[in-house]
Amino acid sequence: MNEKPGYLKQTISLYWKFLKQYKISLFLAIVSFLIASISSTIVPLYLKKFVDLLAYSANAPDVVSQIYHIFLIIIILRFIQFVFKRVVMFADSYFCSKTMADLYHFTFEYLHKHSFNFFNNNFVGSLVKRVNRF
Repeated sequence: MNEKPGYLKQTISLYWKFLKQYKISLFLAIVSFLIASISSTIVPLYLKKFVDLLAYSANAPDVVSQIYHIFLIIIILRFIQFVFKRVVMFADSYFCSKTMADLYHFTFEYLHKHSFNFFNNNFVGSLVKRVNRF
């Protein structure tokens, strides 16, 4: 790593400055992701109960109602997972696009503050590459 020691901290603090502007979207994406992940983790447990009921309690009289109940819970959990995954996608695309646009405008304005002599001494292509990499 050929980075200078203070640049990583500066970069992270600069990113955080722009991330703070979209706290609600970031929070919504994180919470929705957690809910979708938890619901997708719970579904296999109900599938196990479903298979166990079919395998071990095939002759019991109330098996059909229990299977129906478990099947309904699985459908509800899958629907919750679907909805919250869509919320994550929307919040993430909104959040990332806005933050990236703000960062791009910030770096563009920062470059324009330099003197004319700075642009004569530096290859413009490398400056553009640095901005895009940032």
